[in-house]
Amino acid sequence: MPSPRVDQYRVEAVVWTGEIAEICRAAGPDGRVVAIKRIRHGIHHRGAALRQLEREAQYGLLLDHPNVIRVLHFVPDPEVPLMVMEYFSSRNAKVRLLAPRGDPLLDYRTSEMLMQMSEGLQHMHQRGMIHMDIKPENFLLSDEGQAKLTDFAI
Repeated sequence: MPSPRVDQYRVEAVVWTGEIAEICRAAGPDGRVVAIKRIRHGIHHRGAALRQLEREAQYGLLLDHPNVIRVLHFVPDPEVPLMVMEYFSSRNAKVRLLAPRGDPLLDYRTSEMLMQMSEGLQHMHQRGMIHMDIKPENFLLSDEGQAKLTDFAI
């Protein structure tokens, strides 16, 4: 199978923007919806950020668990490298916790969500990795009650 190229992905929307990177919903070469993480334009220390993205993808490719976002591959384009991941329609735990009117998912399924979060972390630890940035923003929670760990910049 040939290596994927940046031009094979069509960005549909930016779904999250951080200090260094952004996550986009995109259509892949086969039409499947994926998430891509890419370095934002105009940031300082771009070289360090690019190395961090590649390292994050390398770690993510070693993980395979239902409570961890699956990294599909890394596109090492010199201009716009991409980490391609499964697209998981969700909100992070912080957004759910701070919802002004509460969140029914957390009202009724908190212990289940916490167990799933711990299982994702345990999977990383069993592979000799430590997340180093455990916070509500790095756990995605779907409306159906599935939790997934994300952000492997460890």
